[in-house]
Amino acid sequence: MTDSHAHLELPAFDPDRRSVLERARAAGVHTVVAMGTLDADRSHERTFSLLDEVHPGGADHDDPGLPALHTTIGCHPHDAKDFDALGGESRLHDLAGRPRLLAIGEVGLDYHYDLSPRPVQRDVFRRQIRVARDLGLPVIVHHRDAEDDFLEIADAEGLDRCRAVLHCFTASARLARAAVERGFLISFSGILTFRNADPLRRVAAEVPRDRLLVETDAPFLAPVPRRGKRNEPAFVVETARRLADARGETPEEIELATDANFRRFFRLSSAAPS
Repeated sequence: MTDSHAHLELPAFDPDRRSVLERARAAGVHTVVAMGTLDADRSHERTFSLLDEVHPGGADHDDPGLPALHTTIGCHPHDAKDFDALGGESRLHDLAGRPRLLAIGEVGLDYHYDLSPRPVQRDVFRRQIRVARDLGLPVIVHHRDAEDDFLEIADAEGLDRCRAVLHCFTASARLARAAVERGFLISFSGILTFRNADPLRRVAAEVPRDRLLVETDAPFLAPVPRRGKRNEPAFVVETARRLADARGETPEEIELATDANFRRFFRLSSAAPS
């Protein structure tokens, strides 16, 4: 399996980060995307250090007891107000050249918390899509309570040409259909397992199988029956099971499909590491 989105750099994992990775591999998770965040705390440096530890010199895969790690780089909409102070486009270009980096992200719009002004969020989202286009990289999108503006920017900036993943999807069936029409992938998190998530499960049941991903967004959003605990990549198995149940498919079908979708989308080898 693949956990397509986890924040392993956060302090929640400081006590036992290697053990977390070992548990993931034991649970059948062969690949994890450890997000690299461009922010005032220099969070991406902790992510990159972890990748260097697991994959010294950018090696394909060195330790059979750990999952393979990949990363991204992007300025989250919460931090959009700091984008220029953090180096803006030139900094993204520099950081995007490191080994095992797959995408620009997570970037986008968050109108729920509004931790950066909305006009600034929109401007920085546009600028980061342009960086992704320049570099030939896909985009990992954070979107919350911003469907119309997201679609407007996506179409104006040609997001379909550089390709995108809508991470931690909780939006409407309308947005899911629009995403599928544009060739985007849709990634579901532990929210899919929550008791009040029947509308989201109905959306998930309608997404074509070749557009699905699963993720943890660890350490957040632990799935049932782990809800209330720190989330970690091993728990992505629970989300895959609930997704399978919502679609009337087997967990094995979902595990294989989401892993294959991940590898095809990011143009990785067709087989998970042994």
